[in-house]
Amino acid sequence: MGSVISSGRITGVAMETPELVVDSRAELGEGPVWDSMEGRLLWLDIVGGRVHSLDPLTGSDESIEAVPYVSSITPRKGGGFVLTAGHAVLAWDGESSAVLAEIEEPDGNRFNDAKCDASGRLWAGTMDMNEASPAGSLYMVSPDRSVRRMLGGLTVSNGIDWSPDGKTMYHADSPTGNVYAYDFRMEDGMIGRSRVFASIPHSQGFPDGLTVDSDGMVWIAQWGGWCVSRWSAEGRLMETVKLPVSHVSSCTFGGRKMDTLFITSARYGLSGGELRREPHAGSLFSVVPGAVGRQPHEFDG
Repeated sequence: MGSVISSGRITGVAMETPELVVDSRAELGEGPVWDSMEGRLLWLDIVGGRVHSLDPLTGSDESIEAVPYVSSITPRKGGGFVLTAGHAVLAWDGESSAVLAEIEEPDGNRFNDAKCDASGRLWAGTMDMNEASPAGSLYMVSPDRSVRRMLGGLTVSNGIDWSPDGKTMYHADSPTGNVYAYDFRMEDGMIGRSRVFASIPHSQGFPDGLTVDSDGMVWIAQWGGWCVSRWSAEGRLMETVKLPVSHVSSCTFGGRKMDTLFITSARYGLSGGELRREPHAGSLFSVVPGAVGRQPHEFDG
């Protein structure tokens, strides 16, 4: 197992204790993304249908109602953003939205996590809302708004990102406990050979959102695991950042130097007793882990 990071210096990496940034107590905090144009962090409350905007310099966090079950937000080239919600991919300008693409999915499914690759294509996964049936898929939405189903048989399609050289795509199917690594061809978005990159025992939670830093390290939020774990490109567990909440949902790098790891969490599914033990469940946290992230790719549509 890797080392537990709480403070001090571990394996030469300067760490700080995770800080409570916004005591928001969102029902299902998710989908953080750094907005470099405005110098702010955008993140979501999926169940609340809200988009949050954090100014790290002032600590001010504002939220506005967007669309029901908004599950991801991605910068869009030329301005604005792309949202996923329900069965739709939406263009959003901060006030109103318009449909860019729709998918055919069972009524009990909805979009979940999504991210753009370096060529400006949006990769968006779906999930069974009961988290029981392998009826989910992973779709590729091209800049011309055409939609292609790339993977099927998923239960909860979750965290997705690419290696710095673009040759490996990482993708989590949460109930399996696995994050998979796929050979990836950036020029056309084709997926090749797959392997299990990281396997998390159910006693330590489930892999949720993830991000890859500039050195190719993979940071995985562990839902039910009270932590974010850092893995080498070879799939070796390096360290674990402990949080005071169990349902750790996603993470991304941001800040002026892209050296702050922002971490979302959720209250969803916790009992009254659990919430009393985790009063900050659903809040936003941050830590400076001695690593540097990458600017998010924009949707080129």
